[in-house]
Amino acid sequence: MNMVKKKKKGFTLIELLLALALGAIFTAIAFSFFLPHQQALNNVEKKSQLQMDMQLLMESFSQSAMEAASISDIDAVSSLAFSGTKEIISDIKFKVDETESYNYSIDIKTVNKNIFVESSKGKRQLSSNLSSLKVTPLGATDFLDCHGITIDIKLSSSDGKITYSASNNMYFRNKN
Repeated sequence: MNMVKKKKKGFTLIELLLALALGAIFTAIAFSFFLPHQQALNNVEKKSQLQMDMQLLMESFSQSAMEAASISDIDAVSSLAFSGTKEIISDIKFKVDETESYNYSIDIKTVNKNIFVESSKGKRQLSSNLSSLKVTPLGATDFLDCHGITIDIKLSSSDGKITYSASNNMYFRNKN
């Protein structure tokens, strides 16, 4: 009787190592294409968030300025003391009438500051990405006589790599 030896089927160790090495090379090539795109997508997402925050801030400031007659306080000091461009450090208060006002307060404990608006409707956070807020009077040299303001806002992402700036003129509709 002739005994036929059956060959065992399977991979040798060298074939297995070769297959793993080729797989690793193809995976590395694929990741090199996707990684930059993922970083770009993250940057677009951060920029989009800053744009939405800026829109909310500008709408809130515009609404306050339209209802207000003047700015009564800047950084907890009467607006009588200020003329020219002023960088807001702690707060800015729009006076509507004797009973109503809008107070924008800035929390300066972090690099990117939080900004809140407080009115008779309550207190709410507008953004946690504020980098700077500058206000300049329109139509006068000081805040007491001005009929509006120019507001310059700069927002920064939490890592500081992405910034977004905007400027807007706002007029006091109830100015006497």
